[in-house]
Amino acid sequence: VAYLTIKHKADAGIVISASHNSFEYNGIKIFAGNGYKLPDATEAKIEDLIDDFESIPRMTHDRIGRVLKSEIDPVVEYTNHLAETISGDLSGLRVAVDCANGSSSTTVERLMRLVECKAEIRFYEPDGVNINDNCGSTHLGQLKERVRRGSFDLGVAFDGDADRCLIVDETGEELDGDRIMAVCAAHMKKQGKLRGGAFHHAAPTAQDAPHFPEPEDEKAVVLTAAISQATHDGIGFNSFFCRFYRWNQA
Repeated sequence: VAYLTIKHKADAGIVISASHNSFEYNGIKIFAGNGYKLPDATEAKIEDLIDDFESIPRMTHDRIGRVLKSEIDPVVEYTNHLAETISGDLSGLRVAVDCANGSSSTTVERLMRLVECKAEIRFYEPDGVNINDNCGSTHLGQLKERVRRGSFDLGVAFDGDADRCLIVDETGEELDGDRIMAVCAAHMKKQGKLRGGAFHHAAPTAQDAPHFPEPEDEKAVVLTAAISQATHDGIGFNSFFCRFYRWNQA
């Protein structure tokens, strides 16, 4: 939605989302015309209007809004965009994907075909109440076991609205967000796209700062970087302390 909001020069984009939570936590997430979430102050003003809904003038006659159907399937438009961001060869890579019965259920199958991955897609049948229900990025147990038993190259688990993911390596071990950032940064560095030769890592303390070896499996690196592009044009984390990491140029 953020991508399409920008591309079609919309004033806003709206998502019904519970993020990584269960369905009863569904709410409205609004993107501004620049594709980013609204500032807190703007969200507060909208909430005030909702609380005082009766005071809002009703539109009538020719001032009523219109619903226009897109000439291009938005799923096709978005997955084409994602596939075009990938420059590496992913053909033959075996991937297990957990869609959390959420947003990625509509996009992952087509994307995996476009990039020629051999994907087994799981939890892709949303029914309105099963989102994140013992699946997705907050419940990795089944994905880990499937990757181990199925000899997959890696596993990917999205959350409900697919703005974040976690990765499972070929042994079924979780790669946390910090390591995913490291994989993306290493790939960008090789491409000469890592500004300043550094990436931004959030750690509660200096002792929590891990060592990040550069990954060896180039196909897995490319896919992980592509998934990060899909989830939010890169991955960001909030913390009180931030550190920068640089690879030794030697």
